[in-house]
Amino acid sequence: LFFFILIKKFILKSSPIPKEKQLESTLGKEGIVTETLKPNKVGEVKVDGETFHATSEEEIKEESIIKVNNIEEEKLEVEEVKKYELDNKEDN
Repeated sequence: LFFFILIKKFILKSSPIPKEKQLESTLGKEGIVTETLKPNKVGEVKVDGETFHATSEEEIKEESIIKVNNIEEEKLEVEEVKKYELDNKEDN
């Protein structure tokens, strides 16, 4: 019985989360740019330790903090979190 429980846990852990669920879980979260985003061109961001393709209406440089606003065609639509927004967040 213990053996079957152990195997079931292993199978559940090794089953990948469907890409759609991963994308949905990023909505509203903050992440970091890993490849510079240019207007309407695809770059890369990291959210919750996972790397995703992303787009933005403005240029956002590598290592900038972003927020995920939407998902379109399996790409995250993001915007840069400005410094004053971070300062206000820390005050609360």
